[in-house]
Amino acid sequence: MRRFFQLAQLAAAALGVYLIYRVLQKNDVADIFAALRNPPSRPVAAAFVLTALSYVLLSVNEYLAVRYATRRSLPFWRVALVTLSAIGIGHA
Repeated sequence: MRRFFQLAQLAAAALGVYLIYRVLQKNDVADIFAALRNPPSRPVAAAFVLTALSYVLLSVNEYLAVRYATRRSLPFWRVALVTLSAIGIGHA
């Protein structure tokens, strides 16, 4: 079974390299870097705001879950700190 997962990882990496190659064939690399140097400010700002809102709502959800499960109230900042740390560790 371990060998299967190793082969699946290798196949996924090879597919990723192939897809990047196909994208770079259709687009000029200089154009891609030029677009990355000067991103539009409104969509980037909207992405930051929506990401922050997502973290706040997730922290509120966790706070309410802890309150319901333990029948006591922990400080919101402590629950938010643990929630954001868990997201960082979980996505690492």
